[in-house]
Amino acid sequence: NQIRKEVQRAGGFTLVLDAGDVNTGVPQSDLQDAEPDFKSMDLIGYDAMTLGNHEFDKPFSILKKQKSWVKFPFLSANIVSASPSNDPFKPFIQKSFKDLKITIFGLKKKNTPSLTKATNVEGLTFKPAIEVAKHLVPKHKKKSDILIALTHIGYYQDEKNQSGEPPGDVTLAKQVPGIHVIVGGHTHTAIT
Repeated sequence: NQIRKEVQRAGGFTLVLDAGDVNTGVPQSDLQDAEPDFKSMDLIGYDAMTLGNHEFDKPFSILKKQKSWVKFPFLSANIVSASPSNDPFKPFIQKSFKDLKITIFGLKKKNTPSLTKATNVEGLTFKPAIEVAKHLVPKHKKKSDILIALTHIGYYQDEKNQSGEPPGDVTLAKQVPGIHVIVGGHTHTAIT
């Protein structure tokens, strides 16, 4: 709140985003379905999060319960259900700050089903993140001043050397023109 006030006084705005993997890690969260984490994120006033592979460590019913604890959306443009009218996640959100229009879209690793139990992702299809972004970005480029990719696809400096991993944030930046900011997770890589 202090930072928000400082930024607002300076004429700016803030966005609070999360690149996934809220579930799993510390015992109090593991044992309580990450309820302390999600409710704290909601109190902080997060604007959006994308899903990490650990969001699928438990049955899908737990993820639905977690969504009900928060006001912010879970974003993923490349996870679809067998019934498209029943897609469980928003592909993107749009925010406006004065005259500035921002689109934030979520992307998840295509290989998530191989990282978890099949029953936890039953009925969901994980499409290739880069291909989905190639279709999504041009549609929103005309309507937005800033495009933010909120991803959980990983950062691999030399992606040609990654065996078995789908392309990550570096390939996304190279192959999909028009993205202004990538907020990425999965590989826990600090970029300085």
